[in-house]
Amino acid sequence: PYSFSALLYSILFRKKFVVMEEQRNDPHDKFENFFFHLWLLFVRPLINFKASKIVCITRPCFDYLKKKGFKKLVYIPVPYEPRSWPKRVNNKQKKLKIICVARFDWLKAHDVLVKAVDFLIKNRKFKRSDLVVSLVGSGGKLEKQTKGLVKSLGLGDVIKFRGFIPNDELDEVYQEHNLFVLSSRSEPVGMVV
Repeated sequence: PYSFSALLYSILFRKKFVVMEEQRNDPHDKFENFFFHLWLLFVRPLINFKASKIVCITRPCFDYLKKKGFKKLVYIPVPYEPRSWPKRVNNKQKKLKIICVARFDWLKAHDVLVKAVDFLIKNRKFKRSDLVVSLVGSGGKLEKQTKGLVKSLGLGDVIKFRGFIPNDELDEVYQEHNLFVLSSRSEPVGMVV
């Protein structure tokens, strides 16, 4: 929809039109997917005709849009330069402490991480007492569902919900852990990485 509104603006006011995409946006629901493809049939020819360029900031996005029939594609990756580097710490720990920082929605796949932890414990790859998983973040449609999954698998003693932590405090929280996991199904430019 945002590409279409930008397209209308460019037509009405005779402006150049550039689309920037970061990831694939297919809905995962069958009903929504049907309407998405109908929408593509209508909007793709207009965008291909009017767009000066379609800038993709990830390679998977470029490949996806090319496969979907979009033209004038350009791949320009987004660099990331941290403002300050965290200080080095001695992080030798007796437990495996995993951290995941993400909002709770389908794309971030917390369910996959939770089920992986369950698998590790059930298959005796780790003792419960040797494993701690911190899920940092709040909001998103699936926070309540993820908490329910953790409870139903009996992992409340292993998986901790830490809630929202401001960015300026995250460095210290990262340093408490020795493994970062981002279980996303697809990730354009993961700032947490």
